[in-house]
Amino acid sequence: MGYVFHILFALATLALVDVGWAGREERLWVLPFLALLPYALGWQARRAFLTGHFRLGEALERALAAAPVLLQLTAITSLGWMTTLERWSGAHPALGNWQGLELLAALAPFLAYQVVAIDARARTLTFAPDSVASARAFQMRMFVSALLPCAAYLGGASVLSRWPDWQVRFEEVGLLAALLTAVTAGLFVYAMPFFLRFAWDTAPLERGWARTMLEEVQRRAGFRCRELLVWRTGQQMSNAAIVGFTERTRIVFFSDLLIAQLGPRELAAVFAHELGHARRAHALVFGAFAIGFFLCAGLAVQWSGIESSTAISALVLGAGLAWYLSFGFLSRRFELEADLESLRILGESAPLVRALQHVTGAHAHERSSWRHFSTRDRVEFLERAERDPVVGLKLRLRLARWRRVGFALFAIVASIQLVELARSWQHDWLVVDLRLGQFERAAERAGQRGVEPELAALARLAAEVPAEARDAGALEQRALETLVAGDEARAANYLELARLRGQTDLDPVIDAVEALPRPAAADVPPPWDAVLEARRRVPRGP
Repeated sequence: MGYVFHILFALATLALVDVGWAGREERLWVLPFLALLPYALGWQARRAFLTGHFRLGEALERALAAAPVLLQLTAITSLGWMTTLERWSGAHPALGNWQGLELLAALAPFLAYQVVAIDARARTLTFAPDSVASARAFQMRMFVSALLPCAAYLGGASVLSRWPDWQVRFEEVGLLAALLTAVTAGLFVYAMPFFLRFAWDTAPLERGWARTMLEEVQRRAGFRCRELLVWRTGQQMSNAAIVGFTERTRIVFFSDLLIAQLGPRELAAVFAHELGHARRAHALVFGAFAIGFFLCAGLAVQWSGIESSTAISALVLGAGLAWYLSFGFLSRRFELEADLESLRILGESAPLVRALQHVTGAHAHERSSWRHFSTRDRVEFLERAERDPVVGLKLRLRLARWRRVGFALFAIVASIQLVELARSWQHDWLVVDLRLGQFERAAERAGQRGVEPELAALARLAAEVPAEARDAGALEQRALETLVAGDEARAANYLELARLRGQTDLDPVIDAVEALPRPAAADVPPPWDAVLEARRRVPRGP
């Protein structure tokens, strides 16, 4: 999961382009030198571990993990990476635009630095008897498996961009965009188990004591899955996971190191713990909270009328922070709930206690993390719950309330969002008609409910434009002619039509027209030199 968050954070850095924080001075010669930072962090972390400074070593290891995102941020804000891309391709690779595979070019520094960080980690933080090559190969496989879903999504967007009319429809019609998002998310969730089955190095769990024990746990718990797989990590990771939401798609992974570390009862206890996550729908709760928080942020932007990109970014970051805090809070307690499921299925806590002590290691025994309570706290909770079932019952009741809150939050804000999107149906399609040059159809929609008066007036004006003068260039020329004639309001409308028809970066020109002072007398020409100067500063779009 770590690489997934790294990719999301790297994508978030591209939002800085939309708020104007991207550096303009190009200093790409610095980029290769920044690649030395992960190796420096890795060697310092190794030195700290070998000299017994474990907290310092862990802090440096976390800094090494975060380095690719921070270096991507540096490339954008200080070294002019996005400016260089824009100069090379003529495109504006920002998150606010429709993006396909070309977005990977904007992430190129992050991708390169992530590969460097993986190599640095393998070289500096791999200790005998582990192999550097094996550690590097495993981490690269994990990174690629996290990156490929993002690349697949961008590839689908690239394919869709081959049909510009449909691209416009999905961009402007909110309900269509919501449907596309829901279908994409559904396909992603459905395909994820099969994708991981082949993206990771896996094999069916062979017949023997381990499989027999795990099948007995399944039978006792009334749980069914498609496959039980060994996840061959080169002894790099001790973990288990259940992926998928239905019996036909659900796959259970057990890492090779976990199987090697644990005995039959301990492995059964870990499996029962994972069953607890699946049966209590923890992944769905996390998803409900995440979607709910970000939909709330979207509604806040919509209802407040905020237009500042900085304020919008602050709201989105606030929603992200709220999700981050809630995820950590719930994750730690969901782990305890999954521990209770293991206790219920096996009837005793001792196997899971031994498994936790073997798997988590000394570094997690005393300290909690973002997602887990410390091993000591979990063991103490299990022992108290075994002595007094009321302890576990209280936790389950509290978490049941949190589950209801998460699902209610999702249901309420999703319903509100759908109602808002339904209300804007005619408005959205009118914008589509204007962007596609279907001005008569736009004028027909102008009287429909939900269409703003200003947009309706723009559609009626558009219908008056001759068919041969409806491309962006002709509309801009008509705007300038109208401006010379002294009709600033009509000129601004023609400029808006030109912008909708694809003339990019006309906002400064429109602002200059709207800022023109009204002449005192009808025969006084408007001072529109500022408009022409604004147009000269803007590169002509398609």
